[in-house]
Amino acid sequence: MAFASVITVMSCILIFSVSFYFVENINFALEKINNSIGLSVIIKDDLPDEKIDVLKKKISELVYVKKIDFVSSEQALKNFMETFEDSKEILAGLKEDNPLPRSFDILLLDNKFYEDAIKACENLKNDGVEKVKHALAETNVLMSISKILHIVSAVMIFLLGIISIVIIINTIRLAVNSRREEIIIMKYIGATNWFIRWPFIIEGMIIGFVGSIIPVLICWPCYEKIIEFIYIKMSFMKKIFEFKSGLIIFSELLPIALSLGLFIGIVGSFSSVKKYLDV
Repeated sequence: MAFASVITVMSCILIFSVSFYFVENINFALEKINNSIGLSVIIKDDLPDEKIDVLKKKISELVYVKKIDFVSSEQALKNFMETFEDSKEILAGLKEDNPLPRSFDILLLDNKFYEDAIKACENLKNDGVEKVKHALAETNVLMSISKILHIVSAVMIFLLGIISIVIIINTIRLAVNSRREEIIIMKYIGATNWFIRWPFIIEGMIIGFVGSIIPVLICWPCYEKIIEFIYIKMSFMKKIFEFKSGLIIFSELLPIALSLGLFIGIVGSFSSVKKYLDV
């Protein structure tokens, strides 16, 4: 029965671990996209160079600005041509007549300040700002997806925890039931409730510990192998999607899984023994 209990805990923690790896990677991807979204402030063509420095200083003094970079017309054209590298011959004529303006690329401390940053930059039009390019709609969508994902993750973890506890309680109850006569005899000869309860709680903790650490240790190398396989078979994925480090996820998952396993084992044993103590 102890083996059956360990297998049950392992199954529940394995499902939880796989879900955790999946959710962590989605959150990681959303966070990277969210952090890479910034503002582009277009500078007026007739603004002198010395006033550009003044404008840069004013923008950098905004409390929610993390980083600001000046992009010259030449650099903007170079970046544009690198993006459309396959069309270099068509774009070659732009070198003689560069239509791209000077600008500031701004990265914010947190995208919750996105609207405030847009308004603040637009208010600097008298200081040389032509217009502000932004991705407000896309940012709002990403933030909404992130919130929904966090809620779904919390609900999923909660449901898995409840299901695990119910299964373990029933499994351990069968193990305790096979020793009910021992419990009743110990109770009749004067053993206290806690004297009887502790061996079962310790057993439940061992079952929870073993049942939780094994799937976590299995998931880590499997995750690394899956990532390696994806990158080998689909090399383009390296450019469009970065997986979160297996070591980082493992370090986050291990204490959660062990705590959940121990909690399930303790609650399962405690509740299973309780009904046999009332004699």
